[in-house]
Amino acid sequence: MSDAEAARLEEELFAAPDAPEVLWLDAMARLAAHIESRGTYEMGITRAAVDAAMRSGRRVAFVDLGRGGPDVVAQFPRSAEQIITRVECDFGDIERLDCEIEIPGHGIVKTIRDIAFDRENRSIYAYCEASLAQLAVQARSRSHLIGYRGNERRELAVIEVKSVLVD
Repeated sequence: MSDAEAARLEEELFAAPDAPEVLWLDAMARLAAHIESRGTYEMGITRAAVDAAMRSGRRVAFVDLGRGGPDVVAQFPRSAEQIITRVECDFGDIERLDCEIEIPGHGIVKTIRDIAFDRENRSIYAYCEASLAQLAVQARSRSHLIGYRGNERRELAVIEVKSVLVD
């Protein structure tokens, strides 16, 4: 977008502050700021960030899925505000990791790029709001972990999790 086009767009947005597009953009910006302040904006976090979240005072549940798979049943505490899910994975020599989220019957609906992973611990620590984790499970989503080295693309794992809420 050229500077002139950007200036014109900015003027249009300020001229119509109640336009649906402006209200949507404002709501998304507020939501992003909210989840950023809670640490759940990035899907993947480091082990140090896991430890910090567990000490944060929020109700954070840690769920270890091992290597995942279609028969894994995760127990999400009803009282949790946030969920940290650990998945074990052999990263080999990959340079980058993406997560493709699939909903059966709809295909890949979202790709989350450049996820942090812990090569030393052979782990991915996925951090999200509990309500989002529950929606993903209800939709019967599958997460495909895709590793890249240069132009080479490799599927490292498919995670299909069933969950139960526990007290």
